[in-house]
Amino acid sequence: MNITKLVLTGGPCAGKTTALEFLADRLRASGYYPLIVHEAATAVLSTGLTYLDANGDWFPFQRAVIQQIISSEDILEQTLRRLSYARPILICDRGIMDSKAYMTASQFQRVIEACGLRHPAKIRNGRYDAVIHMRSTAIGAEEFYSSKTNVHRRETIAEATVADERTLAVWLGHQHLAVVGNTYGDFAGKLEAVWKSACRLLGIPKPREIEKKFLVEPVDFTALGIPHETVDIEQYYLELPDQEKEVIARIRSWGKNGAETHTFTQKRTIVPGEVEEIEEHISEMVFAQYTKYQKRGTIPLCKRRTCFVYNDQYFMYDEFLTGRPGLMLLEIELESQESNVTLPPFVRVRKDVTLKREYSNSMIAVSA
Repeated sequence: MNITKLVLTGGPCAGKTTALEFLADRLRASGYYPLIVHEAATAVLSTGLTYLDANGDWFPFQRAVIQQIISSEDILEQTLRRLSYARPILICDRGIMDSKAYMTASQFQRVIEACGLRHPAKIRNGRYDAVIHMRSTAIGAEEFYSSKTNVHRRETIAEATVADERTLAVWLGHQHLAVVGNTYGDFAGKLEAVWKSACRLLGIPKPREIEKKFLVEPVDFTALGIPHETVDIEQYYLELPDQEKEVIARIRSWGKNGAETHTFTQKRTIVPGEVEEIEEHISEMVFAQYTKYQKRGTIPLCKRRTCFVYNDQYFMYDEFLTGRPGLMLLEIELESQESNVTLPPFVRVRKDVTLKREYSNSMIAVSA
C-alpha cells in the first residue's frame, strides 16, 4: 500500500501549527485517514538538547533532528500499512530537507550519511509526494509576527525572512510544490489557500492537472542570481497492452548526478487545458522494464528543467535536449483555468502555447 506523504513547511510564524490540524480535519471530512508527524526540531529542543554542545559542535543536534524525523515518519508509515483504513496519508510538520536550510551542503551531506541516507535529491523527490510552503508572517504580514506559538522562536523579522527564503530554496526541484503567501486578507483565507493547494497536489476530489505553458527565450538563472534548482528529465511515451486509446502513458526519470527518482503516469484529456493525471512512484528496475514498451515513432525525451518561485508561484523552465533541441518552454500548474498568472519580468515570453498540441511533450517526442 502506498502511503502518501505531504510536507507542510515554511518560515517562522507562518501558521503551520494551526494549518496542520486544519488540514487533518479537512482530509478526514474528505474520506482520508491522516496522521501528523510533529516537528522534530521542537521535540528535540524540548528534551533539553541545545543547538550547540559543550564544545560548540552543531553536529549532535542536527543528527538528532534528522534521526527523529526518520524514526517518526517510518513508525507512522508502518502503522498505517498495518491498518485497514482507506486513503491513509501522513502530514509531515517539516521534512528532512528543512534541516538543510540551516547548514552548508557539505554539512548536510555529512549529517544525512550519518543517518544512513545519501542523496539529497532522492530525499526531496523520492521520500515526499508533495510540499506546501507557508510564508512567514514576516513577509507581507509583519504586524502578526510573534513568538507566542513557539517558545523556541528567536528570530527577528529580518532573520525570519531569511529563514523563510532558505527553507523554500531547499525544496526547489520537487515535482509537486506549492507556495502559500500572506495575500488572502486574513488567516482564514490563508488556511483555505493551503487546503486548495493540498487538493491540487493530492488530486482531491479527482487527480487533475491544469497548467499554463509559454514559449520563451533562453534565461540564465545563475547570472540573474535567482534561487533555483535544475534537474535532468528523461521520459518515454509508452504503448502498453490493453491501454485505452485516449490515455497517454509515460515514464519519467527526474534528478541529477545519479540521484534520480522514477514515476509512471497516465493522462487523459478532460477538456482542453485540463487532464486527469494518475501518477505513481516506481523503482529504477521497473522504469527499465517499461522502456521496452516505448511507443513506436517516438524518441526518449530529454530536457533540463529549472524550478524557481516568483510572486509565490512555482514555475518550471524546460530546455529541450532531444525532440526539438533548443526549444524553451515555461510551465506553471494551476488550481483552475481561471487562476491568474503573474509572469516573471526576467523571462521574455514569445507566446502562450497552452492549447497548442505541437508543444505538448508527447508530440515533441514524436520522431521526425
